[in-house]
Amino acid sequence: MNEFLRAIDPNYQVMILFGVVFAVLLLGTVAVVLQQVYTPDDADHAERRKQLAHRQKMLGTSWGMMAVFWLSWVLGETASVILFALVSFYVLREFITLSPTHHSDHRSLVLVFFV
Repeated sequence: MNEFLRAIDPNYQVMILFGVVFAVLLLGTVAVVLQQVYTPDDADHAERRKQLAHRQKMLGTSWGMMAVFWLSWVLGETASVILFALVSFYVLREFITLSPTHHSDHRSLVLVFFV
């Protein structure tokens, strides 16, 4: 298997990767939908419904991430670099937002964001 993957062009390797991720997400989505259909809608199964709703949100986020990265791959190298820069900035912003900061940290944070 390893020799087979090494012999394939990198673009085809990425296509195989997207195909595998698509198949796993599709399988997960079908499983969650079937579980939601067959879970009774009563008070005894409220916690189960809550867990399924959380899984459905996670799958939706995963589908969105896959779509964005597939789109950047289709658009080319420049779009991928721009996407990586935007995602990195967004993640840094979220990390800083969730981290406890003091007043003395503000100058350093301004330098991180604007320099």
